[in-house]
Amino acid sequence: PLILKDGKVQTLGPHPLFIRGLELFELETRVEELTYTGNKVTAIEVFNNPAKLTTDRRARTELTYTGNKVTQEDTFYYASDGVTVERQVQTTLTYSGNKLTDSQTVEI
Repeated sequence: PLILKDGKVQTLGPHPLFIRGLELFELETRVEELTYTGNKVTAIEVFNNPAKLTTDRRARTELTYTGNKVTQEDTFYYASDGVTVERQVQTTLTYSGNKLTDSQTVEI
């Protein structure tokens, strides 16, 4: 998961949805690419090779924000061609003030 510390995005380790999808790629060879809009991470792509070719893509998470809080994560797991979506999960995050109070994940 990602956190905001001192105004900078930092990772706390492997994304929990990627951990649940380990059958799709080897963690040891994983390479992440972050996409930013302004100072917010809006997407995380996971590749199983540092070359980051389309055929190396295994997962992509798109982040939706309300203010500065991530309120939805849509994760797509790809087949070996890096294009065909084999599985999609959506996580909705609920907050009370600045405290995360609930996280619901469903497979779509």
